[in-house]
Amino acid sequence: MTYTAVSVVAVIVGLVLLFLLWRTVKFFVRLALIGLVVLAVLAGLFAWGWLGTGAGESGNAPRGRTRATNANTRR
Repeated sequence: MTYTAVSVVAVIVGLVLLFLLWRTVKFFVRLALIGLVVLAVLAGLFAWGWLGTGAGESGNAPRGRTRATNANTRR
């Protein structure tokens, strides 16, 4: 093979590899972004449930106990 043929083959192989790697990189970037969104949603749900909406207030008390207490104090 001449140097020209070797260089043409090298350029073609390089372009194919670049194309394949570019698709792989795009795939992993999309996968990473989806993972970050899922982690953000899970962290938000955890914070909402753990920190609570008004933790320690009567809003988190079980309904039955709150009603029974209110009913007993009215009698």
